[in-house]
Amino acid sequence: MKHTTIKSYQDAKEYLQGKKSRPYAHNTRITIDSLDLGHEVITVTYHDNPIVNFYPDGVASFSSCGWKTPTTKERINWFLPDGFSLYQEKSVWHVVKHGTSYNYINYVFADGLAIDKFGNVYNDAPADNIKDTIKAIKKFVDGYIKALLSGEMDSPSGGDCWYCLMENEQGKNLGELTSNNEHILSHFEESYYVPSMLLNAYKFNKRLSQFTMNAVYTLWSGSKVSEWESSLVARDVKSCLTAYLKHLLGIAQ
Repeated sequence: MKHTTIKSYQDAKEYLQGKKSRPYAHNTRITIDSLDLGHEVITVTYHDNPIVNFYPDGVASFSSCGWKTPTTKERINWFLPDGFSLYQEKSVWHVVKHGTSYNYINYVFADGLAIDKFGNVYNDAPADNIKDTIKAIKKFVDGYIKALLSGEMDSPSGGDCWYCLMENEQGKNLGELTSNNEHILSHFEESYYVPSMLLNAYKFNKRLSQFTMNAVYTLWSGSKVSEWESSLVARDVKSCLTAYLKHLLGIAQ
């Protein structure tokens, strides 16, 4: 559990007590580094991901680093300036600037969102873009399941999207390695359903049981499954694939 309140560059520097790095809480560390720009930045890392940067001019920037999880949200909340809070509603993160008499300003969180010493907010996300992305994910996943259950999808092969198919020795696919999410959006636009994407989703969150995976492989082989097996596949694939695509596109679960 945290002990010292850190809301600014100066707070963080005092916490470091002249050291280059100090632990702050579970899996959370404060580190100071010199930049090529001629000044220092103090970074808060969570699981080695830089979620907060404090700059000497009073600007602080915030990032989920692609992990919009409850614990990442909690950590970012710790370091937001006084008068600000971060909350989630319908898979969307919002930063609220509180005023008086129940007045407040709501910003949609985006990685790289910054707040200066005067309380001005920069690099927030357009709300409509996130809502449209959530709708696009739902439409794509519904179509993916329909294609899978109707036997229109073969087993993974070299004919799949290379960003989904190719991976390194650690099992990360090319899209994840290059942070290229444009190919995901092209899948949406073209209704391009490839089996490798589902395998990547399974590796990411393990939301498919062995029974469901066996049914999926049966479908990929061109054989049919029973009605109740189809129902189970539809339920589990929807959960697995939706969570994976939300992660890739920066949408909270």
